[in-house]
Amino acid sequence: MKKTTLAALLLCSAGFWSASASARVTCNVSVGNVAFGIYDVFSGSGLASTSSFTITCERTLLIFERYLNFNMELSGNASTFREMSSGGHRLKYNLYANSNHTTPWGNGAYARAGALTFSLANLGPESVIYTVYGLVPGNQMVAAGVYGDTINVTVNF
Repeated sequence: MKKTTLAALLLCSAGFWSASASARVTCNVSVGNVAFGIYDVFSGSGLASTSSFTITCERTLLIFERYLNFNMELSGNASTFREMSSGGHRLKYNLYANSNHTTPWGNGAYARAGALTFSLANLGPESVIYTVYGLVPGNQMVAAGVYGDTINVTVNF
């Protein structure tokens, strides 16, 4: 029996920005891709993958505030499955905040809180990395192709 496989690729993007979190802090967000690889429609198994994004902030003045709290949203409704597309075909997946895929990550009620801690002695940039866990459920009979979707990452300070 010949196996039919397809490649599934989730493109995560952010408006790579440099915005002021306050008058004394400048932040940047860089995002990686969640690449699921080859999905075998006959195996019945799903595909899991991870990616990460980095939030880097720098103080422009020596200030005594040590913590910068923020809220991180991924576009799309996390309460239902997202869909990647290849032409008119759709492949369901979702993004999660934990490795056992039980905490969906999205916008609104599905946003996640984060924080960055500044060193008191260092004026240089500080970074924090967050992992995104992707899952394509098994048992989806879809046509072979390259599937993709775009997710926007929004960080609110």
